[in-house]
Amino acid sequence: MISALQKILESEDFPEGSAWRMRNFEAQEIIVREGEQDGHLYLVVTGDLRVTGQVEIDDARTMHPGICDLGPGDVFGELCLFDQEPRSATVEGLNQGQLIEIKANRLNQWMDRHPALGLKTLREFYGELISRLRKTNQRVESLFAWGLRAHGIDKHI
Repeated sequence: MISALQKILESEDFPEGSAWRMRNFEAQEIIVREGEQDGHLYLVVTGDLRVTGQVEIDDARTMHPGICDLGPGDVFGELCLFDQEPRSATVEGLNQGQLIEIKANRLNQWMDRHPALGLKTLREFYGELISRLRKTNQRVESLFAWGLRAHGIDKHI
């Protein structure tokens, strides 16, 4: 978990109810949907969630591959701290659980007012994003190699 985020949630000037709230979720409940905007980031307290994307195979077919699973202590949706783009994936509950829903604009304002802890929080977010990017790069390379082998192209390289 992002330890600096926990300190922010405990701060008196980042109050529950207006800056963040506890939220229960059910199995198969969609927390965020790819393509939508909601301006929140989330911290998983209990339960498990699955992150999926949408891949168009052709004009008539799409598939929803699993990207990763999340559990207690994991954060998702943090890209809304940095841009206003729509969600890049769907997150769905695998079972019942609870998460903390944090308003991104309130968190950004808080970090501006508390730059030392704000910088530490951003560094922890960057560390998590870098880890995810490295894993994504490995997956893309593996899929590319698989595609070359599956189509016999690797023999010509």
